[in-house]
Amino acid sequence: MIKIFAFFFMLVDHIGYIFFPDWTFLRVIGRLALPLFTYGIVQGYIRTRSVKMYLFRIFLLAIISQIPYIYVFITGYYNVLFTLGFGLIILLLIDSKIKLFVKVIICIIIVFICDVLYFEYGIYCILLILSYYIFRDNYTRLILAQLIITVFAIVAYNYPIYQFVAVLSIPIIMVLQSVDYKLPKVVSYGFYPIHLLLIYLVSVLVYF
Repeated sequence: MIKIFAFFFMLVDHIGYIFFPDWTFLRVIGRLALPLFTYGIVQGYIRTRSVKMYLFRIFLLAIISQIPYIYVFITGYYNVLFTLGFGLIILLLIDSKIKLFVKVIICIIIVFICDVLYFEYGIYCILLILSYYIFRDNYTRLILAQLIITVFAIVAYNYPIYQFVAVLSIPIIMVLQSVDYKLPKVVSYGFYPIHLLLIYLVSVLVYF
């Protein structure tokens, strides 16, 4: 159920960005999407029977989605699925038996890559994933962590002040986490690239 809300908020955000750039409220609603997706990555990591296959599917989907993503947003960034995938790798590292200093070095390299190579949402996305994993059993600390992370994002990436709306994702999670409704895999994995492709096709009809 949480993923359905994440898809909805993302769709609203992208429609607002492409077709109604002056309708700020659509972008405000869209701020709820990323935290819900990062929560989903953490839950997928905890629940999946094969983390390697889960990781493979995310990166495969990221590669498939990159071309429509570039055409829709006219950008040199890598889409958010790449960032989510690297966040998942960091979770794997945290729970691995590798020596601590090696973990730290690899994590720093991953974060550096995400930031320098312009992965969508960069360090902000990685920090959200870590907060949802580390504080998954303590909502008070999770809210505090997300507030701090949002301040960082606003300062470091010059995000608009309404980025704070993202913190409201936590009450949504608290209400919906017990609603066990799973989307069919074809919808779950296909929505992101398909919605980008449809938005691009509609934008072509509208603007050309």
